[in-house]
This record gives sequence, structure tokens and C-alpha cells, in this order.
Amino acid sequence: MKKDTHSYSNVDQVRIEHIHLDLRVDFQSKILKGYADLTINNFGNADSIILDTYGLNFKKII
Repeated sequence: MKKDTHSYSNVDQVRIEHIHLDLRVDFQSKILKGYADLTINNFGNADSIILDTYGLNFKKII
């Protein structure tokens, strides 16, 4: 697979096959609340998953 120079994630080890988003928008506060359920293919036997989340602020990860 060709290296993605615009990504911080480990795309050479894992691939997201499906994303289910459940989001609520608070336009007044400019905040998105919700969850993302990811189906991941760990074809490179990675010990961890690095998501390309540069510039995002997370309150909680379950």
C-alpha cells in the first residue's frame, strides 16, 4: 500500500472497514456530541490503533 503522507494514522497496519456515527449538534456552543463505532481490520497485527485526529478534542474514549 502506498504511504499516505497526509495522515498521522497507522494505515499500513489497520484499516477502518465501517464507521457508524451517532452525533448531536449544539450550534449555539459549536459542539458535536455523540459516538463513533468503528469496525477495524487489523491486517498488520498492530498493538494499537492511531486515529488521524489532529486538532480534535476528546472528552472521553470508551
